[in-house]
Amino acid sequence: MTLWSSILRFTLFAVAAAGLLSCATTPAEKALADRAALAKEVNDEVAIGRQMAAKLLGHLGRYANEPAVHYLELVGALVAARVGRPELSYRFAVLNTADVNAYATPGGYIFVTKGLLKAVRNEAELAGVLSHEIAHVNERHMYRELRPKQDVGAEESIVRLLSRGGSTLGGSITKLVEAGMKTLLKDGLGAEKEKEADEIGLMYAQATGYAPSALIEFLKRQRPTAKDRTGRVAGLERYLAAQKLTAPKGVEASIVAKRFERSLSSVR
Repeated sequence: MTLWSSILRFTLFAVAAAGLLSCATTPAEKALADRAALAKEVNDEVAIGRQMAAKLLGHLGRYANEPAVHYLELVGALVAARVGRPELSYRFAVLNTADVNAYATPGGYIFVTKGLLKAVRNEAELAGVLSHEIAHVNERHMYRELRPKQDVGAEESIVRLLSRGGSTLGGSITKLVEAGMKTLLKDGLGAEKEKEADEIGLMYAQATGYAPSALIEFLKRQRPTAKDRTGRVAGLERYLAAQKLTAPKGVEASIVAKRFERSLSSVR
């Protein structure tokens, strides 16, 4: 093969490769690549959240009171159906601990403790707590902390498209889950993300038909363990007034009260 023939073949190959890349960045191809990337991100988010949920259940145990669990699932489903992300399936469970707490892991896994079920006084308070946790999931607070978003070039868009949305976590998922558990049980998400989840949660509660002030009433009864607890309540009251959020007309109050008492009366 002559030198000129080699140069000609190399040039033709380079032109063809350039054409492939330019084709992948047309609006239609870019939209398809973006959808593939989103599908992969959701797969990764759910994979991390599922393993974190399993660890949380292993650490604190599952509370197997059937009426209470079914009730939690009912109220959770009501909120998630109205304000949840459509690409996720939200799951709810009760943890077997007397601590008053609630947790959310990426991908839609929501937990409340047995202690919290004993502490809430009505369905609106429970819905307010669940709205706060669903807000964490919807805003991807935990996932974004574990996997900061990176810019995606044309070449990686092609790779993502060809991978058909498969997960790219590989062996890194163990480290991500460990980091997530440390954040969940020890470090927390930080005041800014908690404030955002509080405020969004109030709007979620109202959108679902519950009094948004119920979450505030619940928080007021919890024994303050730090100065920011008082600040949190005061901030929520200011936000409630500024947004003019009021109690909407929801399900008949007597029906809600009866199912609350019937479902949680056996929680000990």
